[in-house]
Amino acid sequence: MGVQVSKRSLIAALALVFLMGASDALAQMREVRGTVTSVTGEPIAGATVTVKTTTITALTAEDGSFAIIVPAGEVTLLVSSLGYRIAEVRVTANQATANAELELDPLRLEEVVVTGFATTISRVNLANSVGTVTADDLKDGPEAETFEKMIQGKIAGANIETNSGAPGGGVQVRLRGTSTINGLSQPLYVVDGVVVSNEEVPSNQNAVTLASSGSNPALTQDATVNRIADLSPNDIDRIEVLKGASAAAIYGSQASNGVVIITTKRGRPGRARVRFTQTFGFNDLSNTLGMRSWTDTAAIRVFGDTVGGIATSSFFDPANGQPLQTFDQEELLAHRNDLNFESLLSVSGGNERTQYFASALWRGDEGIIDNTGFDRQGLRVNLDQAIGSRVGVQFSSNLLHTVASRGLTNNDNSGTSFYMVYPFTPNFVDLRADPETGIFPDNPFERSNPLQTASLMQNDEDTWRLIGGMNGKWEAIQGRNNVTFLANLGFDYFAQENELFFPPNLQFERTGGQPGTSLLTNSNNLNYNIGLHGSYGYSPSSGAFTLTTSAGFQYFNRELQVNRMVARNQNAGLQRIDAGTNFQLSSIKTQTRDEGWYLQGDLLTLEDKLFMSVGGRIDRSSNNGDPDQFAFYPKAAASYRFPQPTSWLNEFKLRGAWGQSGNRPLYGQKFSPLAVNFNIEQIPGLVLGDTIGDPNIEPERQNEFETGFYMNGFNGRASLEFTWFQKNISNLLLAREVA
Repeated sequence: MGVQVSKRSLIAALALVFLMGASDALAQMREVRGTVTSVTGEPIAGATVTVKTTTITALTAEDGSFAIIVPAGEVTLLVSSLGYRIAEVRVTANQATANAELELDPLRLEEVVVTGFATTISRVNLANSVGTVTADDLKDGPEAETFEKMIQGKIAGANIETNSGAPGGGVQVRLRGTSTINGLSQPLYVVDGVVVSNEEVPSNQNAVTLASSGSNPALTQDATVNRIADLSPNDIDRIEVLKGASAAAIYGSQASNGVVIITTKRGRPGRARVRFTQTFGFNDLSNTLGMRSWTDTAAIRVFGDTVGGIATSSFFDPANGQPLQTFDQEELLAHRNDLNFESLLSVSGGNERTQYFASALWRGDEGIIDNTGFDRQGLRVNLDQAIGSRVGVQFSSNLLHTVASRGLTNNDNSGTSFYMVYPFTPNFVDLRADPETGIFPDNPFERSNPLQTASLMQNDEDTWRLIGGMNGKWEAIQGRNNVTFLANLGFDYFAQENELFFPPNLQFERTGGQPGTSLLTNSNNLNYNIGLHGSYGYSPSSGAFTLTTSAGFQYFNRELQVNRMVARNQNAGLQRIDAGTNFQLSSIKTQTRDEGWYLQGDLLTLEDKLFMSVGGRIDRSSNNGDPDQFAFYPKAAASYRFPQPTSWLNEFKLRGAWGQSGNRPLYGQKFSPLAVNFNIEQIPGLVLGDTIGDPNIEPERQNEFETGFYMNGFNGRASLEFTWFQKNISNLLLAREVA
């Protein structure tokens, strides 16, 4: 038996629902005034006052006062501010004033968490395990140049590790383990609604280290800097980490590795607040690998009678067989502890309609090895503007300049990287430069002298970056029925230059046949995203439940171009790319376009004890074999609270969630690559590469279920969260080996 609904009756029904909501919104409204203070009586500026079960909100002024338009009849005001517990204030039908006192919330038990493009939820009702880090948490952690290093140990289930000890980044973040083998492995980063790039563009130092010619040529071993390291931790207000597929499904085929939502600092109503912070410090070598103790007998047994034309016995005292002298090779290499500094200036303020935040940063970190260090300059301007009582616009902009001098500390297959040479270099050989001539001796035990390489080489990365975004919000209908529309536009552009120079007088360059190598890589990346979102909320006057439905569309575009030049046999040792006699050129240009639609419904009922959410997303990508085919990613979640189950236990919550997310193919995997750098008697031609593309390639798919509980007790002084999850990845992107 089927049910048929005509288009005319459907339109009439929708119009009736809309008119009912509109008539409710146009019902008699009234104004309520009041003041928000802490329990100690201090006014709280910038606190949010919301009519419960509606989207009607107001902000408190510098003196803590507010004025808000509320529906007729009895209402409940929810008053919240970062670091405080949410207060509920009941306002009767004929009451015109209402005041609120907020208690401190050191464990952030009642904070509001961002879970999607247009959705937020109180942490007490959250059905997923979402990690949160605030600006105060970043201050309490160890000093570091990137926020990723500063959140180590603060997010359960996050594995954060560096790929190099060199200053300036190079961090990998894995949420809940490995989710892919050949696909993108980093989480999706969203800053103030802008999907930003975390691209890792190799410097091409492999042209010297030959690291990629090892056992796994597919891996990049360039000690790359991930571009999210450009962001200044000082500008971050809070970070929310969506770890699993059930939480990140709303982001579709970019969310298989989780989502990191970053909100930067913004102004609050009140007088201008000017803050200047100046810090100084230094870096020093904290751990060493250590060196073996030698005797002449052991050295001859390992190295032979002669090494590099030098008698092994000449390094030892013939009387006792001990070395004539020993050297702490690691200390000689990492001997610097120069002064570091960071200067930070910020100004913020505004009124109920306009708020602003601006900051300027200059940071300089000196590395512990010669020719290593990290500099960052940044300028941020954030502006919030209310247009009437229902329309608001947010503007965000961030200009960044970073310079990282990386040294050469990672893997190699050519005997050039410092810590790949030291395991084969004993501590009784003197690698220091002659104090009179400044000339370094050759290392008779290996292909290079690390002290010479560190002193004379250059490995610099210079990046300019501009991130901008605009978010608009229109509360079309307010009241028991509320309709809200949101729009966001964001872009992220960076230009990166990698300049490396290995002069001809380096030991490994002199023996290579073409002494002197100069490398230059220029890359630029443009990301931009457009989003349109809408939500409809309804709650009856009885407050028995709150129903919220949200839907939206997002478009994302990414363009990356990388141009590389390698020049060998540098004429007269000039540090210029055009001074070589042997040139290699390469160029890569990629473009990816993604489009997605989502729908989500949330229900909060049973006196705010039961929360249920269901939703899904369809999206498509130009990287798929069929760019017009949509993939569907569903999700469902629920939680149930038991308030005050015992005298010492304030809250106990059971929760469960299930969802799917994807990992789109890498650019070009659906095509068979053609090599263009081949010719026969100077006649150019195209040659098929060593792989064949898959014209039917699809995204990887992750299916995850999680469950757990949350509890806090002793009046909010202690909390415990437990999570169990099962994750399965199917449709893996693998290189098929052909017999």
